[in-house]
Amino acid sequence: MRDYYDVIVVGAGPAGSTAARFAATNGARVLLLEKDREIGVPVRCGEAVDYEGLSEFIEPDDHFISSTIRKFKLIAPNGAVVEPHIEGTGYV
Repeated sequence: MRDYYDVIVVGAGPAGSTAARFAATNGARVLLLEKDREIGVPVRCGEAVDYEGLSEFIEPDDHFISSTIRKFKLIAPNGAVVEPHIEGTGYV
């Protein structure tokens, strides 16, 4: 193990793994830390991605997609509702 890193990412979930990958791809010395013994087990990810984001890692296939998203709502704790406009289709 090195003593010096350009980037230290805490958490190897979808966001942390993606951040670590892009940093390493761009030449950074990266340390990715995860508290669990196995990355991704148990699965706790409920995030969605668009076609471009998903296709960077795998070819989108119905086998990997549980739902498609064409619109969504964000509801704040105070009850405020936001319905963002999205281009294209998202996947969960």
